[in-house]
Amino acid sequence: ITQRYRVALIYFQLDGDNWKVCSAASDVCEYEDDDITREPIRWLDGTQHECEWFGLRCYSADGLEITVDDQYDINVIELADNQLSGELPVEIYDFVQLRVLTLDGNELITGYLPSEIGQLTALEFLDMDSNQLTGTIPEELYTLTNLRVLDINTNQITGT
Repeated sequence: ITQRYRVALIYFQLDGDNWKVCSAASDVCEYEDDDITREPIRWLDGTQHECEWFGLRCYSADGLEITVDDQYDINVIELADNQLSGELPVEIYDFVQLRVLTLDGNELITGYLPSEIGQLTALEFLDMDSNQLTGTIPEELYTLTNLRVLDINTNQITGT
């Protein structure tokens, strides 16, 4: 499955047209963040590479942000506090080069952390607090040796 298709699944599965910031339906894609140095691009903008869409980033192996001419995998998905709602599509776990997954504060993301989370072997930062996730912590989460930050509090997840 292509990368663009997977991010489109995320958009539609998580009610993208009702996101607070930079949805495909937004007239204007503005937000305040002192760390961002370029104009964000609305999701599903067919004229731009998906690495340029709001909340998605692609980096080279040496940590430099790539240009749109490069073909790298998405390494960062940061969509915190953006009114995402619905169940996470399992395809999100196909981003095997993902290092950062930040979906905290959306309050309406449902479902559970599946065993497929173990596929994210490059993952360093996982923040999914303040949602409505349920179930138990999958054993595969413990196999993520690069994981440095894990925040899944304020959910209904059980286990140790």
